[in-house]
Amino acid sequence: MKNLRIFQLSILLLIFGCSSDDDSNNNTQNIAEDIIGIWELTDYSSNSTTTETGRIVIESLSSSDYIIEFTNNPNDIIISGTLVVDVAETNNGNTSNFTYNVNGDFDEGFHTDEWRIENDNLITRSFEVDPNEEGAFDLITEIVELTSNSLILRIDNAQYSSENSTRTGIRTLTYTKQ
Repeated sequence: MKNLRIFQLSILLLIFGCSSDDDSNNNTQNIAEDIIGIWELTDYSSNSTTTETGRIVIESLSSSDYIIEFTNNPNDIIISGTLVVDVAETNNGNTSNFTYNVNGDFDEGFHTDEWRIENDNLITRSFEVDPNEEGAFDLITEIVELTSNSLILRIDNAQYSSENSTRTGIRTLTYTKQ
């Protein structure tokens, strides 16, 4: 009788263990399907600190008509429009304020080129000119929210650290589906 209960418990563990793996695969598949479409950037913010220099950078949305489109077959990102970012940068106690533009019409953006979903995260390449250039890397972006009309992405700025420069902070991009 004791062996029968152990056997029944083993079967239950096997069933529940397998179903959670299936749910994970389905969730990744659902994300890959649900992210397809055209999204307009509606909010942007970033804060980062460079440990070695004490440099602090706070960024916020000034204006935007920036659009990102996720396509499938192949999984490409198409961007257009412009994101204007207000920046407050503090170095050695001195703060300067300025703006910069991210021009999607020139393929500038935080997410460009090819994309994939791994462990419920958006994976793209981060690079200056060529995705295979020295210093290029897979950028891991957390998908904080993905609904039928809302997409919130969060990037851990530590990914931009290098051998001589340690960065911390978070970048958040909020999109509305078109």
